[in-house]
Amino acid sequence: MGDGEQKTRELCPNLTTSDDLVNRIGALSVDNLNKDKVIMGLWQNIDEFGVNIKTLTEENVVLNNFKGNQEALFRNKEDEITQLKEARANYKNKVNKQFDEKNARIRDLEKILKTIEAEAVINQEEVRNELMKTRKEFALFKESLKPKKVKKKKINAKPARA
Repeated sequence: MGDGEQKTRELCPNLTTSDDLVNRIGALSVDNLNKDKVIMGLWQNIDEFGVNIKTLTEENVVLNNFKGNQEALFRNKEDEITQLKEARANYKNKVNKQFDEKNARIRDLEKILKTIEAEAVINQEEVRNELMKTRKEFALFKESLKPKKVKKKKINAKPARA
C-alpha cells in the first residue's frame, strides 16, 4: 500500500449472508430496546435525584435557619458575657475604691490615735507634776497648821556623878 492508495472500508464486513444481516438487525433491535430501558432508568434516576435534591435543599434551609438561630443566640450570650464582665469590673473597681478609702481612713485614724496617745502621755506627765506640786504644797500647808514647838536651848550639863 502506498501513500496514494486508499482502501475503502466496508460498512459491515462480517455480514456475508442474509442470516448475518438478520442476526445483526436483531442484535441492533435488542441494543435499541436495551438503550430505551437504560434511558428510562436514567430518567428515573434523574427524577429520584430531583426529589433528593429538593429534600436536601429543604434540609439545608432548615439547617441554615438553625445555624442562624444558634449564631444569634451565641451573639446574645457573648453580649451577656461582655456585660457581666463589665459589671464585674465596675463592681471590682468600686470595691477596690471603697477598700482604698477605708484603708486611708484607718491610716488617718491611726495617726490621730498616735497623736492622742502622745498628748495623753504628755498630759499624764503634766498631771503627775501637778500632783507632785500639790502634794508638796499640801505637805507644807499641813506643816504650817501644826503648832510650832518651841525649841529648848540645850544646856551642856553633864550629869552628876553619884
